[in-house]
Amino acid sequence: ARDVEKTTDTAKKAWLEGWGETAPGERSKYLLALSDAVREQSEDLAILEALQTGKTFREVLQRDIHRGARLLRHYAGWAGKLGGETHDLGDGLTGVVRREAFDVLAAVLPSHSPFLSAVSKVGAALALGSTIVLQPPEQGYELSSFLNPYRMPFLYQKRLGQHLMSVVSN
Repeated sequence: ARDVEKTTDTAKKAWLEGWGETAPGERSKYLLALSDAVREQSEDLAILEALQTGKTFREVLQRDIHRGARLLRHYAGWAGKLGGETHDLGDGLTGVVRREAFDVLAAVLPSHSPFLSAVSKVGAALALGSTIVLQPPEQGYELSSFLNPYRMPFLYQKRLGQHLMSVVSN
């Protein structure tokens, strides 16, 4: 429980320190850089995922890693589309629906496809201006290897990068 609280507090701090106000274009660039990093590290990520899940290298590379990179690009395109709606309620009244990001989201990852699940959740959260805390499967999945500063150095070059997506240890 203490790890969860600490990780959530750190993610909330990153949101308060500016991620929540980051322009959609900047969020999009961040997700495109993340997609590029996944592509560049695709074979290493596929080995890690195959070892963790028992899937074949080829299956993981094509179905999970490459698909994950495409998902991040997809979400990059949605970064500026968090809008709202107005509704005519009659009698001169107008209803306004405004969609806003939450500060911190949480996601529990399945054991059968943790990488692809993580990428889809991270992409959606970051595109909308939220931060995210991930809980990997209990089987010892090393999602933190994906967030390693040597593997994804650009995450740590940005002021907020390392806390936009965090992993709660098992």
